[in-house]
Amino acid sequence: SLDEAELDRRAAEPRLRALFAAVRDFDARFTARKRERRLLEFSDFEHLALRLLRDADGQPTELCQGIRQGYAAVMVDEYQDTNALQDALYRCLASPAGDDLFLVGDLKQSIYRFRQADPSIFREKLESWPLLPGGEARPRPEDGRPGENAMLALDANFRSAPDVIRGSNYFFETFFSRRLGGIDYGDGQRLVVGRKDETYPGLCELDVIREADTAADARTIAARIAQMMADGYPVRDAEPGKTRPCQYDDFCILLRGRSDFALYEAALTALDIPVYADVAADLLDAPHVRPFAALLRVLDNPAQDVELSSVLLSPLYPYTPDDLVQLRAAVRGGSLYAAVLHGSDPRFAPFLQDMEVYRELARTLTVGQLIEELFARTGYLAAVGAMPDGARCRDDLLAFAAWAANAGARGLSALVRAMDAAKAGSGVQAPSIGQSRPGCVSIMTVHRSKGLEFPVVFVANTSHKFNQSDAIYPVLYHKELGIGLMLRAGSSASRYKTLPYTAVAQTIKRETLSEEMRILYVALTRAQDALIITVPLKRPESELKNPAMFASAEATDAEAMLGAQNWALWLLTAAMLHPASEELWKYSELLPHHIPTEAPLNIRLLDPPPAVQ
Repeated sequence: SLDEAELDRRAAEPRLRALFAAVRDFDARFTARKRERRLLEFSDFEHLALRLLRDADGQPTELCQGIRQGYAAVMVDEYQDTNALQDALYRCLASPAGDDLFLVGDLKQSIYRFRQADPSIFREKLESWPLLPGGEARPRPEDGRPGENAMLALDANFRSAPDVIRGSNYFFETFFSRRLGGIDYGDGQRLVVGRKDETYPGLCELDVIREADTAADARTIAARIAQMMADGYPVRDAEPGKTRPCQYDDFCILLRGRSDFALYEAALTALDIPVYADVAADLLDAPHVRPFAALLRVLDNPAQDVELSSVLLSPLYPYTPDDLVQLRAAVRGGSLYAAVLHGSDPRFAPFLQDMEVYRELARTLTVGQLIEELFARTGYLAAVGAMPDGARCRDDLLAFAAWAANAGARGLSALVRAMDAAKAGSGVQAPSIGQSRPGCVSIMTVHRSKGLEFPVVFVANTSHKFNQSDAIYPVLYHKELGIGLMLRAGSSASRYKTLPYTAVAQTIKRETLSEEMRILYVALTRAQDALIITVPLKRPESELKNPAMFASAEATDAEAMLGAQNWALWLLTAAMLHPASEELWKYSELLPHHIPTEAPLNIRLLDPPPAVQ
């Protein structure tokens, strides 16, 4: 009731004031500490730049007016991923009328909400700017009047084969909308075949794998790749009008997250299929990096038993676990280094000689120079390159070396502290742009694949559940609605949702699912010649019930589709509306219901291959 809502508001007000005060206090303390250390974050650069260009009233400063005179045009790519602050910067740099702004983007590919990307900024222009008359560029008015806003739809797709385009369009015409995705999938947004003389049709396929988990999905895809390779599945050649047999590096498996990479990698490896998984794992945990990182720690402080053991048992030295056991049996007290130093085993003499040389180098060289010397003297970089998947291992070690040289700018001890901090935090990530490896099937996340293309794409494990944790915290924030709190009715009572909390939670959920829709769009538009979507179902009878019900009622609007827990519900609902879905309807008690369409979609019901023991 309204009275209950007012009571909740009064109860929440002092808590919110305390929260705001705590945030302001933290921000002031954090800013002061950064100034003491003369540090800035990337967001600081953005905010400070805006302060230089715009005054407190939102008017351009004298500096801004001078800077914008130096630009003939302000051109922004990937505009769909802009946030409000960045858009304000663009406006400051552009002319007062904004008629020298050139913005390029695709709202359907806005997938960086976690970086504050706001697709509504682009949508406002898409919905208000008129189409460019004739679709041709025009000069500024000669009489000095400012130019007018105009929009040109770049909807022609020159990447994908016709059936890939038509099949993708079928899915998104069914369930992509303004309320679920951010914009209606109509004229100007619908993909158009760019190559009018294309004779290669391509393939769009949805494979429903019954009684299958993620591992079974991985085995099914691995078996399909093996079969396509054996059959010499034709893909388009670089020379127009010609095809060639597929190769391993033509294939890419796209997943929503990295957690299941190992399952797909193992399934491919079991069939002797070369694979490259584009992981962004912690380099400090990589088996080929750990010994070298341990060596740097030992050079700083050799009295570390775990790190010293890692070095002695690594490819750097010929020692075995039995050697260390015998050493410990002979010298029981003190550190392992003391045992090596004072023991009588002559086999450790080469190591001690190395330590003396390396520690002397560490006292006179920078960390970057020290690492170069260690690579040259130990041959470890070459040894890593000879490991299985050696190119990747070598790149990882070089990436760690580059990070270490920067982190150890103040010396080896500073590097050790940086490694400790990284280990306690998010680790050390190798720089990656989601590229594939020659001769290997690629596995990568959809986010990593953005901007890339592959002849054959598997959009895998589409029954994986969405992560909606952003809408379940006891305190929720939304940039427009503000903050929603859960409250307690007494100190011992459980928390309950207030009206503002419910409104914020529902909005966050809708925005989360809209982004999931756009991520699915990016996934389906990476394919050039063949798009194969897999839907593993553990219990087909129950998991096809809701798609059949929605299809039967043609309930594909946002209100119906917002109840989805995964991509599978959206895909299966559209699939069951397609005339090729008769096998799927056999799992439903409802009568089959289809919509008239000529969209090419191959729908298959499969059993997964048996697990390899």
